[in-house]
Amino acid sequence: LTIASLAPYPSVSGVADCGFFTFRVSERRMTSSLDSVLGILILAALLIKQRTWATNDHVISSVTFVQTHKPSGQYLHEFDEHELFHVDFDQKETVWRLPEFGHIFSFDAQIGLGDIAVDMANLNQLIKQTNHTQATIVTPEVTVFPKEPVELEEPNILICHVDKFSPPVVNVTWLCNGEPVTTGVSETSLMPRDDYSFHKF
Repeated sequence: LTIASLAPYPSVSGVADCGFFTFRVSERRMTSSLDSVLGILILAALLIKQRTWATNDHVISSVTFVQTHKPSGQYLHEFDEHELFHVDFDQKETVWRLPEFGHIFSFDAQIGLGDIAVDMANLNQLIKQTNHTQATIVTPEVTVFPKEPVELEEPNILICHVDKFSPPVVNVTWLCNGEPVTTGVSETSLMPRDDYSFHKF
């Protein structure tokens, strides 16, 4: 397993100390479609453990970020820091974290793509109007663990959690006997944390 946080890139001073990207939490687009609002509320209700109704606060987030490096932008919705869906910028489609959600709810990918385009235009303006300073790279914390309890000579699935890194640029490469493994490998989208760093599986 190889984890590489890519080389430093310039940042805009004074923009949330997170590097060369903007980070926005928004609710304005969700209210434009009653179906989307009701769908997300129903989904949130399904995800909440019953014992938490009276004791815990819950957060639904709509997050958009853009930057000068790949991935150049991302739009996603989360419930209590768990991804519900994201908009794939390259494929221009909504990708549900669990495919079953897509059978019950819908979200127009053009909304997310529009937000990314607006934020990218804003970022380009900020770049032109500010001085460029070096971004601070936060090295990821990496944890690898098996999906099931380990039994001798029994196949298992390994899970890698890459956590607390910034900027949101990271390469994860699985190796077996020194050779890259590409079949049977998948990864989640980048997910923001409260401290403006990111994580992914």
